[in-house]
Amino acid sequence: MKFEEVSTSLYKIKDVLSGNDFSLISDEFNFRYNNIVTKNNSIDSSNILPRLAISKPHHYKNINITYNDDLLGDNLTFIRIGSNIKLMSEKILKRKLSLVRINTNIQYPNMENTFHQDGVEGCWTFVIFLNTSWDSLWGGEFVYATESDYHYVPFIPNHGCLCAAHRDHRGSAPNSLAKAYRQTIAFTMYELP
Repeated sequence: MKFEEVSTSLYKIKDVLSGNDFSLISDEFNFRYNNIVTKNNSIDSSNILPRLAISKPHHYKNINITYNDDLLGDNLTFIRIGSNIKLMSEKILKRKLSLVRINTNIQYPNMENTFHQDGVEGCWTFVIFLNTSWDSLWGGEFVYATESDYHYVPFIPNHGCLCAAHRDHRGSAPNSLAKAYRQTIAFTMYELP
């Protein structure tokens, strides 16, 4: 794993997972093993278009993440890898964190998403780009807004970003040239006192 600070509270991460973990987590997106559902679980869901995701036992709407929330689901592969992501995030941020939510996202071409937040101040989200191959002409970049600018993280397999979850961000859908759907997983963590 290599990381670079792109902006205040935004880090670009290269080679996030080992080859084995990347294969295991990508395999969970195989529709034969897990059900796909429509979801809309942002803090302010009024301006969010529904997205596709891997089903978890509970689907939450209009949530406000706190330290005591249990939004991890029951997928042991996601939870194990999320624990490792939490440790990586602590190393980057030099802060203690608690993993509080795991979200999956599946976007087909032109299935755009609006800007949203994943949590309150003190929350961080680590997004991993999960497609095994991707052509940069297909789009799918991650967009992060600060007070003065927009920052773009290109969609590259097994790369990702770590960002402050209370800031506006969105995953761009693949464009009409894409020959695949965009797959990501996001791990949201809460800063511990």
